This record gives sequence, structure tokens and C-alpha cells, in this order.
Amino acid sequence: MARNKLKHFVEMKGMERVFEPRRDEVFKGKGRWRAEIFGREFGGQKYQMRTHLILELACGRGDYTVALAERFPEQNFVGIDVKGARMWHGARAMLDRGLANAAFLRIRVEYLLDYFGEGEVDEIWLTFPDPQPGKENKRLTAPRFLEMYRTILKPGGLFHLKHDDADFFEYSLATVPQHGFEMVHVVEDVYGGVGKNVLVVDLLLTAIQTTYEKRHLAMNKVIKYGCWVKT
Repeated sequence: MARNKLKHFVEMKGMERVFEPRRDEVFKGKGRWRAEIFGREFGGQKYQMRTHLILELACGRGDYTVALAERFPEQNFVGIDVKGARMWHGARAMLDRGLANAAFLRIRVEYLLDYFGEGEVDEIWLTFPDPQPGKENKRLTAPRFLEMYRTILKPGGLFHLKHDDADFFEYSLATVPQHGFEMVHVVEDVYGGVGKNVLVVDLLLTAIQTTYEKRHLAMNKVIKYGCWVKT
């Protein structure tokens, strides 16, 4: 297992659109993800070929990053996580499937502001992050993180949350609206509630299952979803 991890780490360093920046270097893609990283060259000039920039935070294996990139080739997707061994799976799938509209960034979520400009991001997906029981300040829906999300999201940008932990979800329902977000949609039971008030996003909630989600479903856990808009 350790040998495979080492092999994956080495392989990732040579992968296109996989970034593992050092903390002591300035990331040149900040504020220029569309033009510099997802742009295309024609006649010696770069053109922005795709529009929306969508992040998957704490992406793990990048299940949503890869699946959404396949479904929406006109948009850009970036999977973000600090665990390189997990991220390798998504990065490998991205390259094997020829997804030019996907990328991966290996950083801690705490450092988002160093890699994305103000108002640069259109949507954020947060799928099954560590619920951090008893450690609310470390939760990825704690106030300090929500302020970061507000900074990089454009006006009207969306924040999606999908989770199985009832305490974490209730905490998020109470905290997110207090920090410049307005509730758009809640599904208390994704697999039991979708269909009652179907939105386009509802179809993505069951069509795409993360590795952790499959484990939770096998244990008969209820999956919840919330969507907020930056006000």
C-alpha cells in the first residue's frame, strides 16, 4: 500500500492540470483560472473557451469534479483536497477520460484565498467533509471558512452542501445564513425526498455518488442536501 502511494505521488507531479504548490511560492493562476489554466490557444493567442468556475472542496477522490466535468463540458471544475493519495484517483480519471475542463489543486482549504481571486468562483460543492464532532471551529461550514467562500464567490454564486451527519447538517443550516448566504433549496432525504420538488440539481444528487456516500448508504444513513446563494 505504501509503495502504491509513493508511486501515485510521483505520478501526480507530472500530471497536466494537477497543482501541488509550495506554501512559499506565489500561485500564478490566482484570478486567472479561466484564461491561463482552462484557456485554449488559437493563432498564438489564448481564448477563454469555458465560462463557469466550480470548486469541489475536500474532494477526496474527486468524484463530483470528474462526474460534473463529464456532464458539463462547457464549464470548469477544480477538485481541492490536501490528501494526495486520494486525489490521485480523480486526477487519473480526469486524464484517462480526456477532461480538459477539470483540474486538481492539492492545498488545505484554509489557504483558498491564496489561489482564487475575489469573485472568481461561480459555485462551490462541499461533499461529505469531516463533520469534526465537538470541534465546530474546524468544520468547513464554520464562520471563518464561510467568509472565505463569500470572498471568492461571485455575487449570486452558489454554495452546495451534501452530507449524512445530522448534527453537522443542522449546524450548517444555522450557520451559513448568518454569513451572507440565503437559503435556496433543502432536501432532508436525498434518496427519499427527490421528486417532490425536483430541480435540475436534484438529479445530480442521486446520479453522482461519492466513495464515502456509497459507504454511508450501505449503512442506511440518510443523505441531506442544502443550497445557498451569496447575497
